[in-house]
Amino acid sequence: MNKSVLSQIKKLEKAKQSKLEQLGKIQTEINDLDNELKKYYSLQKSYENLEKKFNDLINGDSNGWTKSRINKKV
Repeated sequence: MNKSVLSQIKKLEKAKQSKLEQLGKIQTEINDLDNELKKYYSLQKSYENLEKKFNDLINGDSNGWTKSRINKKV
């Protein structure tokens, strides 16, 4: 085969391999960011649930407890 064709094939294969390695590194970074985001989304959801329970308790919307029942001695 012509040397220039073989040389071009080798050059392109090397460039392709380099890009695939870069792609792998970027994918790893994206996965790491996704995992970090999952933690923060979970924390956000927990906070929202806690906030809702607190508001329900204060507004008397939880388990039949009202402000008047909270103030009465049981």
